[in-house]
Amino acid sequence: RPHPIWMKNCFISLDVAWTDKDGKVVELVPDVPPPSPVQVYASDADYPNFGGKVDSRHFIEFPQGTFKRIGLKVGDRIGWDLKLDDGTLVKGGAAEAAKAAKAKKK
Repeated sequence: RPHPIWMKNCFISLDVAWTDKDGKVVELVPDVPPPSPVQVYASDADYPNFGGKVDSRHFIEFPQGTFKRIGLKVGDRIGWDLKLDDGTLVKGGAAEAAKAAKAKKK
C-alpha cells in the first residue's frame, strides 16, 4: 500500500526512496524539507506528508542530494545490509531478491 511520510522531529532535508519488496525503486522524492521551525502544528495530522503516491513495501531515507549524486531513478534496484544495535543482521531489497532467485534455480 502507499506509505507517505512526514518529517516530525527531523531537522534536516532528506532524499526519500520507496521500494517494492524486491528493492525496485517505485517512487523518489528528493529534498524533503523538515517542518517549519516557526509553524505550530496542532496535532501530528497537521504535519505535511510527502510521497506515498504508489504502493510500496519500504521507504529509505538518504542525505539530501544523494539521488542527484548517484543518479538513482525509479526502476533501479537497491539492497541493504543492516546490523541492528542488538547485533541482528538484516538483509533486504535487491540483494535478497537475487539470492532467492538464485536458490530457486537450483
